[in-house]
Amino acid sequence: MDDICRIKHAYYFAYGSNMEPNRLIKRIGKYQYHTASLAMLCGYKFIYNKKSTVDEFARANLEEDKDSKVCGVCYEIDSDDLDRLDKYEGGYCREIKDIKLIDSGEKIKAAVYISSCIDNSLLPSDDYKNIIIKGAKFWNFEEAYILKYLDC
Repeated sequence: MDDICRIKHAYYFAYGSNMEPNRLIKRIGKYQYHTASLAMLCGYKFIYNKKSTVDEFARANLEEDKDSKVCGVCYEIDSDDLDRLDKYEGGYCREIKDIKLIDSGEKIKAAVYISSCIDNSLLPSDDYKNIIIKGAKFWNFEEAYILKYLDC
C-alpha cells in the first residue's frame, strides 16, 4: 500500500492483448512503464482457444502444461484497476498465480485471467493476433517465442 495516497497495489500478468500498452491504457486509463517487467508463468502454455463473447474468433488463453512456460508482462497497477479489467475480460476468471520476473528472478503472486470457455476449433482474427504480436515486440520478446506461440 502506498502510505501517502492510500493506494493498494496489485500485480497483473498480461500474456495476450493487454501486453500492448495502448490497449491496457484504453482499459484502465494508465500504466507505469517503470513498474512493468517481463515475466513468465511456468506450468502453462499459451494457446488461442478461448471462446470470444463478442465474435466467432478465438482469444488468448492459458492451458496447463507442466513442461511449458508463458512469457508475458507483469504490471504493477492499482488494485481497483483489476475490477476495471474484470469488465473487459468476459469469459475469463481472475486467478492468482506465482510468476517469475525475468530481470530479477523474483517470484511474486499476480492476477492472471484464464478461461474454461474453450473451443479448440476456433482461430484468432488477424487483427487480434496483431495486437498481441505488437505488444510482444514492444516488450522485446524473443522472435522464436512470437513465431511459435503468438503468430501461429
